[in-house]
Amino acid sequence: MSVLALQEYEFERQFNEDEAIRWMQENWKKSFLFSALYAACILGGRHVMKQREKFELRKPLVLWSLTLAAFSRLMVCIIARKKSHFLVPSYFIKTCIYGTQEACIYIFILSLHLNMSSNLTI
Repeated sequence: MSVLALQEYEFERQFNEDEAIRWMQENWKKSFLFSALYAACILGGRHVMKQREKFELRKPLVLWSLTLAAFSRLMVCIIARKKSHFLVPSYFIKTCIYGTQEACIYIFILSLHLNMSSNLTI
Protein backbone atom coordinates (compact mmCIF):
# COMPACT_ATOMS: atom_id res chain seq x y z
CA MET A 1 0.00 0.00 0.00
CA SER A 2 1.35 3.40 -0.90
CA VAL A 3 1.86 6.09 1.66
CA LEU A 4 -0.59 8.91 1.17
CA ALA A 5 0.93 12.35 0.95
CA LEU A 6 -0.51 14.81 3.40
CA GLN A 7 -0.60 18.34 2.14
CA GLU A 8 -0.92 21.74 3.76
CA TYR A 9 -3.10 24.44 2.37
CA GLU A 10 -1.58 27.80 1.52
CA PHE A 11 -3.40 29.63 4.33
CA GLU A 12 -2.00 27.09 6.80
CA ARG A 13 1.54 27.85 5.68
CA GLN A 14 0.98 31.59 5.94
CA PHE A 15 -0.68 31.50 9.37
CA ASN A 16 1.11 33.74 11.87
CA GLU A 17 0.42 32.37 15.34
CA ASP A 18 1.96 35.30 17.21
CA GLU A 19 -0.16 37.80 15.29
CA ALA A 20 -3.31 35.74 15.94
CA ILE A 21 -2.58 35.56 19.68
CA ARG A 22 -1.91 39.30 19.81
CA TRP A 23 -5.19 40.01 17.98
CA MET A 24 -7.14 37.79 20.41
CA GLN A 25 -5.55 39.44 23.42
CA GLU A 26 -6.44 42.89 22.09
CA ASN A 27 -10.03 42.02 21.10
CA TRP A 28 -11.32 39.54 23.69
CA LYS A 29 -13.47 42.21 25.34
CA LYS A 30 -15.48 42.64 22.16
CA SER A 31 -17.05 39.21 22.68
CA PHE A 32 -18.92 40.59 25.70
CA LEU A 33 -20.22 43.52 23.65
CA PHE A 34 -21.41 41.25 20.85
CA SER A 35 -23.03 38.88 23.36
CA ALA A 36 -24.92 41.76 24.97
CA LEU A 37 -26.04 43.04 21.56
CA TYR A 38 -27.21 39.56 20.61
CA ALA A 39 -29.19 39.18 23.85
CA ALA A 40 -30.74 42.65 23.33
CA CYS A 41 -31.78 41.71 19.78
CA ILE A 42 -33.35 38.46 20.96
CA LEU A 43 -35.24 40.07 23.83
CA GLY A 44 -36.22 43.10 21.73
CA GLY A 45 -37.36 40.86 18.89
CA ARG A 46 -39.49 38.84 21.29
CA HIS A 47 -41.13 42.01 22.56
CA VAL A 48 -41.84 43.28 19.02
CA MET A 49 -43.10 39.93 17.76
CA LYS A 50 -45.40 39.30 20.73
CA GLN A 51 -48.13 41.48 19.23
CA ARG A 52 -47.83 40.11 15.69
CA GLU A 53 -49.78 37.32 14.08
CA LYS A 54 -47.77 34.11 13.84
CA PHE A 55 -46.68 32.70 10.51
CA GLU A 56 -47.63 29.18 9.48
CA LEU A 57 -44.19 27.90 8.60
CA ARG A 58 -44.44 24.25 9.59
CA LYS A 59 -44.65 22.89 6.01
CA PRO A 60 -41.86 25.07 4.56
CA LEU A 61 -39.62 24.23 7.53
CA VAL A 62 -40.29 20.51 7.17
CA LEU A 63 -39.46 20.75 3.47
CA TRP A 64 -36.29 22.71 4.29
CA SER A 65 -35.21 20.15 6.90
CA LEU A 66 -35.82 17.21 4.58
CA THR A 67 -33.92 18.92 1.75
CA LEU A 68 -31.03 19.68 4.07
CA ALA A 69 -31.04 16.10 5.37
CA ALA A 70 -31.01 14.71 1.81
CA PHE A 71 -28.15 17.02 0.85
CA SER A 72 -26.20 16.05 3.97
CA ARG A 73 -26.75 12.36 3.25
CA LEU A 74 -25.53 12.83 -0.33
CA MET A 75 -22.41 14.68 0.84
CA VAL A 76 -21.66 12.03 3.45
CA CYS A 77 -21.84 9.33 0.78
CA ILE A 78 -19.59 11.26 -1.60
CA ILE A 79 -17.00 12.08 1.06
CA ALA A 80 -17.08 8.58 2.54
CA ARG A 81 -16.43 7.08 -0.90
CA LYS A 82 -13.50 9.42 -1.53
CA LYS A 83 -12.04 9.06 1.97
CA SER A 84 -12.47 5.32 2.46
CA HIS A 85 -8.67 4.99 2.69
CA PHE A 86 -9.00 6.60 6.13
CA LEU A 87 -10.45 3.37 7.48
CA VAL A 88 -7.29 1.40 6.66
CA PRO A 89 -5.65 0.71 10.06
CA SER A 90 -2.14 1.83 9.09
CA TYR A 91 -3.46 5.16 7.77
CA PHE A 92 -5.61 5.60 10.87
CA ILE A 93 -2.60 5.05 13.16
CA LYS A 94 -0.47 7.53 11.17
CA THR A 95 -3.29 10.03 11.35
CA CYS A 96 -3.60 9.65 15.12
CA ILE A 97 0.14 10.11 15.52
CA TYR A 98 0.67 13.03 13.14
CA GLY A 99 -2.84 14.47 13.06
CA THR A 100 -4.37 15.90 9.94
CA GLN A 101 -7.13 18.26 9.10
CA GLU A 102 -8.49 15.65 6.71
CA ALA A 103 -9.06 13.17 9.53
CA CYS A 104 -10.87 15.75 11.62
CA ILE A 105 -13.14 16.64 8.72
CA TYR A 106 -13.89 12.99 8.00
CA ILE A 107 -14.74 12.23 11.62
CA PHE A 108 -16.90 15.35 11.74
CA ILE A 109 -18.76 14.25 8.59
CA LEU A 110 -19.38 10.81 10.08
CA SER A 111 -20.71 12.40 13.27
CA LEU A 112 -23.05 14.58 11.17
CA HIS A 113 -24.30 11.43 9.47
CA LEU A 114 -25.13 9.85 12.82
CA ASN A 115 -26.69 13.06 14.09
CA MET A 116 -28.83 13.40 10.96
CA SER A 117 -29.97 9.79 11.27
CA SER A 118 -31.08 10.38 14.85
CA ASN A 119 -32.88 13.60 13.82
CA LEU A 120 -34.81 11.77 11.13
CA THR A 121 -36.14 9.29 13.68
CA ILE A 122 -37.40 12.13 15.88
